[in-house]
Amino acid sequence: MSLVDDLNRADRIKDVPWKNMDQSSVGAIAEKASWAVSKLWPAGSLSRITGSVSDFKIVNGTWYFTLEDDSQPENARASIRVFMYPSDCAGTGFIPSNGDLVAIQGQPSFLLRKCSLELRAVRMGRIGLSEIEAGLRKLKSRLDKEGVFDVKSKPEIPAHIAAVGIITSGSGAARGDIESELRAAMPWVRVILYPASVQGSGAADSLAKAIDKAVRDNNADVLILTRGGGAKEDLRAFNNEMLVRKVASSPVPVISAVGHNRDQVLTDLAATRYASTPTQAVSILRRASSETRANMKDRVENIVLAILVLLVIALAAVMVWLLRRQQ
Repeated sequence: MSLVDDLNRADRIKDVPWKNMDQSSVGAIAEKASWAVSKLWPAGSLSRITGSVSDFKIVNGTWYFTLEDDSQPENARASIRVFMYPSDCAGTGFIPSNGDLVAIQGQPSFLLRKCSLELRAVRMGRIGLSEIEAGLRKLKSRLDKEGVFDVKSKPEIPAHIAAVGIITSGSGAARGDIESELRAAMPWVRVILYPASVQGSGAADSLAKAIDKAVRDNNADVLILTRGGGAKEDLRAFNNEMLVRKVASSPVPVISAVGHNRDQVLTDLAATRYASTPTQAVSILRRASSETRANMKDRVENIVLAILVLLVIALAAVMVWLLRRQQ
């Protein structure tokens, strides 16, 4: 008998959870999906699943991460949220990293409140690196050897900043955060938005075109390449080789402020400066401007002191000459 037959039979039972619900409601659909999952994976049954780890974090000792199916095309990968209790984590012998390819034994379950499938992992072993992570590390090593990440080749952030270009989504939270911080910390600065897609298959090209436009316009003293936080797969555009090279070769200083500091992307390494959050980019601007002004002040003071010393020496020489003439 098929699962559909079982479900039709269950519909005729009086005490099923969805019996008194509106059959078109989310609750009824969620209850039926939960029932189906419990039939496919009865309590205590374990499934073996392989995939790559992303968005890994630890909260009160419990591991939470997303497991992605590397066998599918990048823009159509299935994924499932996974959690692992501390008692189970202790037996793994390692702490997984984003990009690890792992094999998991676990119990799938259905969350009624979120109407979503998740997996409780009870055993996990590392197989290696996912294809994407292996390719990313290879690209990073090659670009590093070419000097793309060499700090000495980057333009410095100027002392006097009149305009800042923000390269990000026009509707994203990162734009609003940076603008608010700039108004509070550097109110004289003009903000220029260069809107671009920050996620998806065309994002890298869109971001690169925005950088080109900002360089052509020549109105911004500094560019901030940014987007808000997201899962690692959401940040893939910022690991695109073409975009990384564009950032590295920009004649206008670029601050890369992508997501949050859990995962560093390659544009962070290629930029003039790296900010762990969008708002920290403004702190870097303020600090760099203050440091440069302080250095200029020190230089001026040193020059004035040197001139005073020369004047004293010259005055002493004149006094000696006058004394000799009087003799």
